[in-house]
Amino acid sequence: MQQLIERLRRDARSLAGNLIKVDSFLNHQVDTALLTQAGQHLAHQFAAEEISKIVTAEASGIIPAFATAQAMGIPFIYARKSRPLTMADNPLCAEVTSRTRGSDAELFLSREYLGPTDRILVVDDFLGSGQTAAALGQMVRQSGATLCAFAFLVEKGYEKGRVTLANFDLPVKTLARIDLTKDGLAIS
Repeated sequence: MQQLIERLRRDARSLAGNLIKVDSFLNHQVDTALLTQAGQHLAHQFAAEEISKIVTAEASGIIPAFATAQAMGIPFIYARKSRPLTMADNPLCAEVTSRTRGSDAELFLSREYLGPTDRILVVDDFLGSGQTAAALGQMVRQSGATLCAFAFLVEKGYEKGRVTLANFDLPVKTLARIDLTKDGLAIS
């Protein structure tokens, strides 16, 4: 998506530990027009898949998942990083390592919102190592729902997340890609 690529070229910054800073427009302060366009773009890419729900992880995945779900006219579900008292017994659980937080986190999804008739698209802001997306994919499959594809706003090509997701044998779509070079960030 050209608008996202241009914004990344203008505002994305590389930080220590191979982290990418995009909090001026993507995951702290949010450019709503840009995210609305990204959601519409992803919705168009998956229009033929008969997706019934989108699944993402708290917190940075919520906005792109919302924008995509809104464009598709479907609900989205986000995995919580702590289990609320209101969540039904026996939730789906997975442990992931957060690169941006530098710690492990547990993800919880309520089984009551996923079922065998659901067709799921996993959406997140970044594809890095692929661990979070893989955990979400496993939880979707454990629920009995059909996992259809993975979609991301930005892929960190240097973290090889596609390799992690290859075992699912499903489409992996990204709107932009960032690679690290000796001259800085290469964005396409």
